Amino acid sequence: MSSFRKAAIVAAGGLVAALVAPLALAHSNFLYGPDLRVEGQGKTGNVAFKFTLTPSYSSPKPGVRVTMTNSKTGKQPPIRVLRRIGPLGAGQTLSGRPGKYVWTVPTVPAKPVQPKLRLRMALPAVGAKFCLLTSMYDSYTKQTVNQTTRVPV
Repeated sequence: MSSFRKAAIVAAGGLVAALVAPLALAHSNFLYGPDLRVEGQGKTGNVAFKFTLTPSYSSPKPGVRVTMTNSKTGKQPPIRVLRRIGPLGAGQTLSGRPGKYVWTVPTVPAKPVQPKLRLRMALPAVGAKFCLLTSMYDSYTKQTVNQTTRVPV
């Protein structure tokens, strides 16, 4: 093979690598917040909820604020927490009043640790479903994620 041909092949390979490298590195610019999973189960007289944060990073990141309110669909009395099941993690707080509760996690730990919150809420007297709107604001990505959970009762 001639030296000119070898140089052309090397140059073409370098051009392809130069075009592909920014695409591969661009993915690192995206920020992903933790996943929020909400599970609910209806029982006689109350509804049990389990909130689980699943971190997406291997190092701790700024925290999240999870707000729980009544869903905008249908009419039901304001949500009311009967009791918290289990302790809160380090620095976490749960505050609020009937109709709106806020769970604050100041620092999202590195994976595989998953902060959890378990609540038992009062069952409204009306309706065949308990509807909860959960909104999570992530301080790291500056994004809000809304999730509606309906629990048959």
